[in-house]
Amino acid sequence: MTMSLSQRVISLSFLVAASGFACGGTSDKTSGSGNPQYNVGSSGGANGNGDVALQTDGTLLIKGTIRDFHKTFPDMEPCTNNSAKTCDSEHEEQHPGCEQTRECIVAKTLLADGTPEYAGPAGGTLTTNGPSYFKDWFHDTTNNMSAQLPLRLTPTDSHTYLYQNMAFFPIDGQLFGNESTDGNGVSHNFNFTTEFHLMFTYAPGQTFRFHGDDDLWVFIDGSLAIDLGGIHGGQDATLDLDTLGLSAGTDHSFDIFYCERHVIASELEIETSIQFSGSVVVN
Repeated sequence: MTMSLSQRVISLSFLVAASGFACGGTSDKTSGSGNPQYNVGSSGGANGNGDVALQTDGTLLIKGTIRDFHKTFPDMEPCTNNSAKTCDSEHEEQHPGCEQTRECIVAKTLLADGTPEYAGPAGGTLTTNGPSYFKDWFHDTTNNMSAQLPLRLTPTDSHTYLYQNMAFFPIDGQLFGNESTDGNGVSHNFNFTTEFHLMFTYAPGQTFRFHGDDDLWVFIDGSLAIDLGGIHGGQDATLDLDTLGLSAGTDHSFDIFYCERHVIASELEIETSIQFSGSVVVN
């Protein structure tokens, strides 16, 4: 079943772009239509739970990949590296109809390898420089260095799980090292991308709330559900999963792509009532 934008997502502060959402899901922890196959990883985790998200202490541990870039990489600090680009573009690359004018950064479905597809023109959007540079964002290349990134979400009194860090610099002093300073003159390692490939079982009432800068894309079963692409100050988005036409008890993939591409701040907050079943590894 294909659902309209208004049917799918509510309560977005700026924009949620999505189309062609597949109702229902699979029961064997593989993805829905349009998404690659996933296998649960076998690496060890806190409390001996491997890549199972729910820990024995009640926290939710999700694991992803972070890639560090030099600030001279064209898509990092683009307004410094290319005078034709614009930092602090707010939601210029998110507005309704951006796909018609080719101002969106990503397409509405994931590629076969589980990464976003570049949707802009060859010369780039306001804050990007075309598909060849974008491909490096979520692949290991000579232009980046990668490492595992764990995030631990803490249970709240509201029956949600929360991660909140208004100074999100998880690789300070690591990988390529610190190359910039924040608004207080403190040295940090900006200019990174992250990706998380998760699984969950849908239950009525589930929500996912995000606050951060810069780009954020969330895909469910390989279809775009949240689009906060572009360089901007902290923005908020809330996804109500009850609007997506999913069937209770069915399993689905949940892919998060979050980037920090411009000084002078880095904020990340995730609050969700989804009890992810685990982090997964893309084949």
